[in-house]
Parts: sequence; structure tokens; C-alpha cells
Amino acid sequence: MSRTLDRRWPTDRDQAWADRALWRLVVREGVPGDLAEDVLTEAHQACLETGLPAGELFGDPDRYAADVARERVPDGERAAVDPDGSTPHDHWPLWFLTLGWLTLLLGLVLLADHGWDLPVTAWGLAVYAAAVAFGTGAHRGRLERRAGRLRRGWAWWLTGGAVLVGALAAASPLQDRPALAVVPTVLVPAAGALALVTGFRWPQRAPRPHAGGTTPEQWFDDLAGLLRGRYSLTRREVAHHVQEARSHWADSGAAHPREEFGTAAEHALHLTDDSPAPRRGRARGAAWLSTALAAFWCWVVAEEALTGGAGWGLAWRAAGLLLFTAAAVRAWRAVRRLRRPVP
Repeated sequence: MSRTLDRRWPTDRDQAWADRALWRLVVREGVPGDLAEDVLTEAHQACLETGLPAGELFGDPDRYAADVARERVPDGERAAVDPDGSTPHDHWPLWFLTLGWLTLLLGLVLLADHGWDLPVTAWGLAVYAAAVAFGTGAHRGRLERRAGRLRRGWAWWLTGGAVLVGALAAASPLQDRPALAVVPTVLVPAAGALALVTGFRWPQRAPRPHAGGTTPEQWFDDLAGLLRGRYSLTRREVAHHVQEARSHWADSGAAHPREEFGTAAEHALHLTDDSPAPRRGRARGAAWLSTALAAFWCWVVAEEALTGGAGWGLAWRAAGLLLFTAAAVRAWRAVRRLRRPVP
């Protein structure tokens, strides 16, 4: 990405537009880096030649990136990634990134609670290992669901939850054991930062188009799974699209739906390319997740207050509750906005 760093845009606003467009092209749309560079080089040259701002020439950077991906990236490649630009093959880099952020956040919490010296207990290690196992199951379940494999997603989620509950129950007798050692607390956020670097530097693999099921019924199952899991459509919307595809295929006389629509992943992409339904579905999911996090922090604050906690410990927990509550409120407002009809 050296050309991006060296390229000077006419104004700071143009630079911000280009940064957003580049991020959207590479991360969200899965556009190869070289193609994204060529696209921004063309946009940069157009700005210099016309003297007009990038926003005026090309419009919203997110919409521009989506249009570029639709026009210049084969449908098979676009259909091979989920709306975040990832696939189950990206499990390890995404796992390291998730682990890194969680560990970094944990390190900051421990610094606030324990200062510079951290007593390491068997109970604390067990809780951390259980949390990592649960996070791994949640993370992999999300990737499988985004790939349209809903049952695998649920299996990973339930396994992660079962491991968390079982590990905490098995380790409960360790709560009263003395500390095994005392280490500098900064080692925890340092470990989180190392995991983040590992995730960012992990070699990326080109997305591989998924051929889908071999029989017509498997093709329709794949279509339903992708519409529900990857694009967050409601069950009613999924049933409508699958029934329409069945009817059209039956009328066409084709031997297999793939002959009429392409792969299930490509057809699911075509059905949702210009639809606001996936955004509404993702917004609902984000709102429920934010609500669950706010409820968790409510429990954290209540526990601290009921056990006699006060001062800094209670203050930062209350700040966390306010932060996540505000995030939940914003998320539900976004859901309401997306429900409004477009004038």
C-alpha cells in the first residue's frame, strides 16, 4: 500500500474520502489490494484533472466502493466472502485479533483493579482459559454461520458455552487457593498487543468461490443458509426468496438451479446487492449484542456495589456500564432508522 501512503490528495476531506474508500474496498468488499490501488489512482487523477472534490465526483465512498466491486470483481470472488470480507479460512487471523482485543481490554481492567502488580491464581487462569474457549466457539460459530452453515454455527456456539460453564464449575474449588506468583500487570496488555500484531500480519489467502451442493435440494439449502446466516434476512424473507427461485427454476426447465442462477452464493449475492434487508438484519444483531453487553455490565456494577465496593473500582465499572448502555441505545436507534421507508 505504499502508493496510498505516498499519494497526496488535494484536500484533507479528499484524503479522508480516499481512506474510507480504500478501507471499504479491501476490508468490506474483498477487492484485491492491487485493484483497489488502481481504482484510487484513477480517482486521484480525476480529482487533479477536474479540480473537483472526490465526494462530488464519486459520491459516498461506501457506495462508490460497492459499485466498483460489483463492476470490476467477478461475482464468484465477491460471493466467496461474507459482508465483512472474511471466510472460515480466515479463522486464525481473526481469532488472534479477537483474542488480542479481549486480552488488551482485560489488561486495562486489571491495571485499574490491581495496579502494577498482578497476583496470578489458579482460579484466575481457569477463568481466562474458559473465556478464551467460549470466545473461540463464539468466533468460529459466527464464521460458520456467515458461510451459510447454520447448524455448524450453533454447534460451535453451544460447545463454547458448555465448555465455559463446565470449566468454571470444575475450577470453583480453586477460588480460595493462594496466588501462584506475582507478575507485572503490563504483561497482560502486552500479550494482547502481541496477539493483535500476529493477527494483522497473518498471511492472507485469496477467497475461493464455493461451488455449493451437488443436488438441487442441496443448492436450495445452501441458498437458504446463506440468506439467513450471511445476509441476516428474516425467516419469512428467506422462505420468499427460496420459493421464488424454486418456481423460476421449475418454469425454466433447467436440469439444475446452478444452470439458471449460478452458484447459491452468487444468487444470494444478487438478491441482496441493492437490498436494505441485510443492513437491517445486521443492525438488529448488533443491537441485541450491545444490549447483552450492557446487561452484563449492569451485573458487574451491581455486584461491586453489593459487596461494598466504592471509589475508583466502582467508578470505572459505572463508566463501562454507561458506555455500553449508550452503545445499545445508538444501536436500537439505528434499527429504527432502517425500518423507516425511504422517501
